[in-house]
Amino acid sequence: MSNLKVDNQPGDNPDAELLVFGEALERLWPQFQAAIAAKNKSQGAVCDRFYALDRQTCELAKKIMASPVHTLTGLRVKAMVAIHAPCDCWDKPFDDLDWDKKGIRALVEAVCSVTGLEPPKEKQSA
Repeated sequence: MSNLKVDNQPGDNPDAELLVFGEALERLWPQFQAAIAAKNKSQGAVCDRFYALDRQTCELAKKIMASPVHTLTGLRVKAMVAIHAPCDCWDKPFDDLDWDKKGIRALVEAVCSVTGLEPPKEKQSA
């Protein structure tokens, strides 16, 4: 049986610090995505902004992945990092993946399902 808690009383969440990191990542992520798009079109100050946001998101991701998880809400935060990490598990149809990539993809998709996150989309071949 799992020690993962489904429900907590307010103020009694063992993943409180992890949730703070997750909220910070959720606030930062749209800015980071915009900086990526701008960096691809420009240079100079735009690139400086991208690198600053990249450092911030990487630091948050490291803190999130280093934190233990005790609740489904905390697991959702870890899944947010996992679905944004570079991975080629969605580059091909599931049946065409190697066994190890199938395992990673199935696990991430299952965690997304139980935590309410949208899993990464499979890349469409051109």
